[in-house]
Amino acid sequence: MMHEYFTPTMKTNTFHSEINPKTPPSPLRLNILSGLTPSLITTDLSTLERTLFTLRCSVEKGFSPLTAATGYQAHPASAGHCGVAAVIVHIALDGVICSAYVGGRSHWFNRLQYKDGFVDADLTGDQFGLPVVQIKPAPTLYLHSKEITHLDSRIELICRARLVAERARMPRIAGALLAVLQRIGKCQAKGI
Repeated sequence: MMHEYFTPTMKTNTFHSEINPKTPPSPLRLNILSGLTPSLITTDLSTLERTLFTLRCSVEKGFSPLTAATGYQAHPASAGHCGVAAVIVHIALDGVICSAYVGGRSHWFNRLQYKDGFVDADLTGDQFGLPVVQIKPAPTLYLHSKEITHLDSRIELICRARLVAERARMPRIAGALLAVLQRIGKCQAKGI
């Protein structure tokens, strides 16, 4: 199922690895982002792959040194944007955000469910000299990955994700991120 803000423009490599649906990750969702996106449980793997490649093509249009995490250089453009990309993928496709250490740095990516199981997907692997988009059976993409369970304290990250979504002309995602920021603001004002 493609969403209205995706237009397939890129051919993908076929994904041939076996996925074991008997060992799914816990389907934990970030409370602050819950309910904003539909599930991909009925989507097949090739549709999910096309969607992820298309999403990367869109998202990279919004990457800039201003939207990168502090301490990252501007080359490649995805450097310092793993958290931003993971938040946007979460808003667009649901699933969970995960982290692992890659190249000695904390790196964020997504764990997504589709009709035959779960995959780990990374839209910013090129910052480590890896393929731009990586998709592998969960939890095999990166060793010792863990799920991110709280995003509400990461206002700066959500602001950067919103800016990338706006620059990439993804108004539904930018609007959803604005709603998240407004919700966080209300929680913080109440001391929650």
